[in-house]
Amino acid sequence: MNRKKILILTANPSNTQPLRLNEEVREIKSAWERSLKREQFEIIV
Repeated sequence: MNRKKILILTANPSNTQPLRLNEEVREIKSAWERSLKREQFEIIV
């Protein structure tokens, strides 16, 4: 089976307050791990 790839790109614009990007990626991966169809997808950060 060919897995679909989910690409997550993050950026913190200069002159702005830091975003909580690492936490958000962790939350996305956690939800993906609980998914019933996780074998169909691959997450690339």
